[in-house]
Amino acid sequence: MLNLGRVFLILTLFINLTFSKVSLTLDTPVVYEGNLAQFSIVADGNRVKFPDIDEVGGYAILGTSSSQNISIINGAKSKTVSKIYAFKPLKSIEIPSFEVLVDGKLYKTEPANLEVVKQTPNKTGDEFIVELRTNKNKLILGDHLKLDVVFKIRADVKFDKFDYEFPKIEHFLVKQLNDVKNSSENGYITQTISFLLFPQQAGSYEISPLKAYFGNTQKDQFSDPFFSSFFGNIKWKDTISNSLNLEVLPLPGNVQNFGKFSINATVDKTKVNANEPVNLTLKINGDGNIEDIKKFDLKIDNTLIYPNNPEIKNYLNNGLYGGEFLQKFAIVSDRNFTIPAINFSYFDKDLNSTKTISSQEIKIEVLNSNLQNLPQTQSSPKILVSDELKSDNLNEIKDENLSNLKTKISKKYLILTFILGFILGIISMILFSKINFKREKKQKPIIEKLKAAKSDKELFDLLLPYIKTSKFIDEILALLEENLYKNASNKIDKRKIIEYFLNI
Repeated sequence: MLNLGRVFLILTLFINLTFSKVSLTLDTPVVYEGNLAQFSIVADGNRVKFPDIDEVGGYAILGTSSSQNISIINGAKSKTVSKIYAFKPLKSIEIPSFEVLVDGKLYKTEPANLEVVKQTPNKTGDEFIVELRTNKNKLILGDHLKLDVVFKIRADVKFDKFDYEFPKIEHFLVKQLNDVKNSSENGYITQTISFLLFPQQAGSYEISPLKAYFGNTQKDQFSDPFFSSFFGNIKWKDTISNSLNLEVLPLPGNVQNFGKFSINATVDKTKVNANEPVNLTLKINGDGNIEDIKKFDLKIDNTLIYPNNPEIKNYLNNGLYGGEFLQKFAIVSDRNFTIPAINFSYFDKDLNSTKTISSQEIKIEVLNSNLQNLPQTQSSPKILVSDELKSDNLNEIKDENLSNLKTKISKKYLILTFILGFILGIISMILFSKINFKREKKQKPIIEKLKAAKSDKELFDLLLPYIKTSKFIDEILALLEENLYKNASNKIDKRKIIEYFLNI
């Protein structure tokens, strides 16, 4: 009896699992590679527990949604519950059997085969067409090309929603242009979206087929936002474009820029007091890969140079991409110096060869430099004496000269000397008081400006003219330089700086 009971239990379980009240159905048995696929598990029962499915055939489940239907026939109530699973397969797979618990009993679904095929590019006559077009297929590194994505909708076809994949090309920088062109062509309504493609390295590349989606609104069966967007209230149709091949040639001549450029360097002044900054502005304008111009570093003997980071503006003018490169420098010195010509080399698109352009050199005159007031050593006048001159004759000459000198000194000369000394003393006192007054006048504006300074850059510009005047100022300038040009976070005590200027 025990053995017969076990056989009956196994047989009953087998019948429940085999002849189940659950089923698995595919939305479609064939899908395009990378497109959204979905399958449904449907169960009849009041209490249904669906399996937790994270992936199918190695492809992650992207979303799920559930629904139920209750019907009453001749007083008999029945309930059907379904759950939909969505994923994106890249190859054909078998969806395995899943176990579902219905009203306390375990049931199994039948496995199902899903075929995945490659999608062929659209052709004339299709409802929706996507085309890729470029203005060139071969270009030099540093140049750019224009990619037009043309979406065509047959004139007799209606749609409510539209979406597309953003073009992604390995080793290319892609920038979308703002203008969208609407037109018509051979029975199709067209919409063209344009992109600029900038190659980042030489080589052969393929612009892969781009996929576009056209959708129509359907009655919403699901409350889940994922399914509402993909296949709930929108029924999508997709199509793919053609592909394009590109060849990017390396730039010759060891240069990094391509196009047509001009260069100009200007200063805010050509005469400056010692240790006051001269502000140099370097500009490069033109059509080409302006964003690839590197930061310039200047070296000038006997100067301190503080370079700012470049500012780059770009534009699209009559289909030509270009812009302006601007970099500023603060240059400080205690002597005259010359800003040399600044060179910039690029591959000229018109000459089809490497070209170097240069700015003009600029001479700077430094005023009030201590180097200009250094005392010069003067040689003492030499007295030539003939070898025939006797020593006694020399003594006679000396005595005679001394006698003449004593004769010339008189009371009148002494009084004149006293008066001159008195006048010089009064003049010195007046000059000294004026110098002190001027110093106080100079101190007052710098102190007011220091109090008003709100940034490290303002402090740096105010203190730069005082470089090398004291160790304290040089230390503060060094800290400010680190903050401005090396991303440091040194704390600057402005009160100590003001106290310094009050005490000098």
